[in-house]
Amino acid sequence: MKIHGTAKGAALSTKDFGVAFGAPTPEVQTCQGESYSSENKGLGQDDMIRIGMMPATNNPLIDIVANKFSLNLKRQGSLTSYSIGARIYDDSDPPEEQAQSNNTISDVADDWEFRQFTFDDDFTVTANFYYVIYIVSGTFTSSNRVDVRMSGYNVPATSYNATVFYTDAGGWNETSLGNYWSCAICFTG
Repeated sequence: MKIHGTAKGAALSTKDFGVAFGAPTPEVQTCQGESYSSENKGLGQDDMIRIGMMPATNNPLIDIVANKFSLNLKRQGSLTSYSIGARIYDDSDPPEEQAQSNNTISDVADDWEFRQFTFDDDFTVTANFYYVIYIVSGTFTSSNRVDVRMSGYNVPATSYNATVFYTDAGGWNETSLGNYWSCAICFTG
């Protein structure tokens, strides 16, 4: 269908056409820690069943509106027949689930790559919330796991973000062996 003009006879520009018919706004992706290169922890390691990122109050990602987040992931060992998803938890005690991704991933590569999880509704990146992946199905162990890329050096607890994880035995933890680590993450919306 061609549109040659408006009701008043004026021609529409490409810009006007997009606005007039609600062209989608291009997605914007904002990342942190893309260059992290050494340390990692993973689902299944030390009984971790959830792992991801918690932004600190001074994190520049705070208040970004998104409907997707990505973590830099790598499959370790001979993990097969598995599935992982993503969840967002608030900062209550204990944290309560706020959202769950509408997709799962079962083909994480054996080399690092950002993998994206999509949510039905937009969310606002919030300080002290947990943006994590979790085990949907499969047998994960310390040697057969999905790792999350982290910073590889100590960072203060007040830095931009901390890697967080959850175990059935110990609950939520934002430190690893007494050290804080930053997590590589992207938000898209």
